[in-house]
Amino acid sequence: MRAIVRKEEFLKNVSFFLFALVLLKLFALDFVTLSQGGRSGVFIVLGLFLIGFALVYPRLARGKEKEEKGKIVKSEVNQQSESHPSP
Repeated sequence: MRAIVRKEEFLKNVSFFLFALVLLKLFALDFVTLSQGGRSGVFIVLGLFLIGFALVYPRLARGKEKEEKGKIVKSEVNQQSESHPSP
């Protein structure tokens, strides 16, 4: 989550690569040993996880942008008040 919230591209890319690697291992090795019911369960859980992540990710990204904009606005207000002191 830190990579998403702080917008660290390197960590974001590494996390997506590791997630893809886990999915590849799941499909290549683990599905061979699972029964039909187990495969169905894994697909359902994985689908729910992906849907949940797709819903949460934009909120995290927007939340950080709003927080950064708030900091910029506060710093601009402080700079203006310092440059134009009250009489």
